[in-house]
Amino acid sequence: GERPTRFPGKTKWQELQEDVGAIAREMAKYDSDGLTVIPFSSAATVVDGVTPDTVSKLFTEHSPRGSTNLAAALQEVAKKARASAKKTVALVFTDGSPDDEKAAVRAIEAAGKELGRPKIGFVFIQVGNDPGAAGFLAKLDEGLGVDVCATVSAKDAESLSPAQFVWLAQHG
Repeated sequence: GERPTRFPGKTKWQELQEDVGAIAREMAKYDSDGLTVIPFSSAATVVDGVTPDTVSKLFTEHSPRGSTNLAAALQEVAKKARASAKKTVALVFTDGSPDDEKAAVRAIEAAGKELGRPKIGFVFIQVGNDPGAAGFLAKLDEGLGVDVCATVSAKDAESLSPAQFVWLAQHG
């Protein structure tokens, strides 16, 4: 398989686990509830209360398979945001383009129009160097009707901290 750049010798799935672990450690400083992680393939699953201690269990229980139903995951994010009094920061790690780009864009725009920043913000972070992922991120960067989204290339992601990802979600 393709070699990730940030964690040499690890697969993209292991690289993602490192990222989510780092974000969980960073967020634990501010919020004891843990993260909500939404693994998605053909369907999206909502896992609440993910802490630095439970990240590896999450990655053992969910493995990459099936298709890329990003729209379903984004709709779950909006549902969580609506139900919470807190600001929602959605960090979306992707290694390819979604099954249905238009549906994904519609989900982001709907959340943006209904909730807006700072209530909700998305950062799309590329994992690996698939041209499909890069093309999709470019479309998100320039083609959205509402400003609630920032994108980070795989190369740029190498130099950003979890706190910077969160800042981008809120300020873009």
